[in-house]
Amino acid sequence: MRTIFLFLLMANLVALAWTLGYFGEAQNGREPQRMSAQLHPEAIQLLREPPPPLVSVTCQRMSGFASPLAAEALKIELDAALGGKGDWTVSLTTIAAATEYWVGIPALATTLLAEKKKSELLAAKFTDLKLVEDASSGLTGGPFVILIAKFADEAAAKKYLAAQSKTLRTARVLPREREAKSLLDISGSAKDFESRTKDLLAPHALTATACEAGDSAR
Repeated sequence: MRTIFLFLLMANLVALAWTLGYFGEAQNGREPQRMSAQLHPEAIQLLREPPPPLVSVTCQRMSGFASPLAAEALKIELDAALGGKGDWTVSLTTIAAATEYWVGIPALATTLLAEKKKSELLAAKFTDLKLVEDASSGLTGGPFVILIAKFADEAAAKKYLAAQSKTLRTARVLPREREAKSLLDISGSAKDFESRTKDLLAPHALTATACEAGDSAR
């Protein structure tokens, strides 16, 4: 009986050693090979999807609408044609009519006189000057106004002028009525922009400019 027990014990030990690969090259599924595979993580490769291609986006601002209703109607058309398609967005901003206050030099009869005065202001370190025909006169070809600064508040305009009184001796605070206007920003693929918007915009004879930084451009 003892002999049989020892024989069975030896047989089990031999079988265990064979399973663990101690009697030659390990075969698939045996423990040494599984351990070896775990010691080579560099053999594992993760498949990743390639990133989507970059799309160049442009933004154009449309202005010069006959009325706010015309701007709203065009936005509805553009939303129907472009809305929800990729990166296309259409946004409408309406600026209400208001009184604004210019600090400027008025009553310059000719462009020659206006340009001369403008050069003097530039030499005095005033920048962002604009030469504007004075529409309030009802005439064409003059007189002109050199616009130096623009304010929404009359008190702020007077304060600015008082601080510059030694240099701006002939400048005045000029109230001006600002008409209501609509600005329609269209943003989308630069490659397809003209082909997708040309027919929709053509009937309106609008003025197109690049959107200001931070508005709709992405």
